Amino acid sequence: MSAVGDTAPVLTVDLGTYKDVSQVDVYSGYGYPNVATGTVLTAFKVEGHTSAGWVQLGSYTANTRALVSTPVTSAAIDQIRLAITDPSSTTPDIARVYEVAAH
Repeated sequence: MSAVGDTAPVLTVDLGTYKDVSQVDVYSGYGYPNVATGTVLTAFKVEGHTSAGWVQLGSYTANTRALVSTPVTSAAIDQIRLAITDPSSTTPDIARVYEVAAH
């Protein structure tokens, strides 16, 4: 979802209307189901947009997992945003996100 040199990509998913979401799953990396080491998102935040504005749902650093599940305890949300601060630990250093799921 990013290009070489884009060190802080952002992905925003619009849900269309406010939804009660209990969990956000972020799938990243290359080569599903056997994701290549170092290709997953290394550091990122998961944010939700409520009627009061953006709130942080989860923050991850030194991540090595292809699937990161974030529990949601805030009010209903209408958007989900990934703010990536370290795309990966490989060359090229790009963000590889293949699914964002809201449950």
